[in-house]
Amino acid sequence: MLEVKGAKYELKYSADKDMFSVRVWGFYSPEDALAFIKDYTDITKKFKPEKTSLVIDGTDLLTSKPEAKVLLVECLKLYMQLPYKNRLFLKPKSATAGIMISSAMRDAGMKNGKDGLMLDDMKAIEDYLKVH
Repeated sequence: MLEVKGAKYELKYSADKDMFSVRVWGFYSPEDALAFIKDYTDITKKFKPEKTSLVIDGTDLLTSKPEAKVLLVECLKLYMQLPYKNRLFLKPKSATAGIMISSAMRDAGMKNGKDGLMLDDMKAIEDYLKVH
């Protein structure tokens, strides 16, 4: 297992599950986003994304400023650069964050169901991965 922990994120690659999980929480500043992008870029060089499902847990992600959406769009574009087997997102607890993520997905050029899929909970993700 590969693991990186930052102030507002955890990145974990599990070879036995062919899963790369990204957990993010709280409010993000540009500095937080830059630290995340650096660690994300470093860890993704250590496994084959085409055999890996990317699971993004943003359940505790918070949004407050319009600039946060710009940062989010850039991160989503970063996820699209690698040929992951699946890109699955856990729906945030905050309705505002959920709306912002959905909007950012569209702005990043992601098509729901094709480039990424937002699911309600981890059980839904596990069920999805059993058949995909």
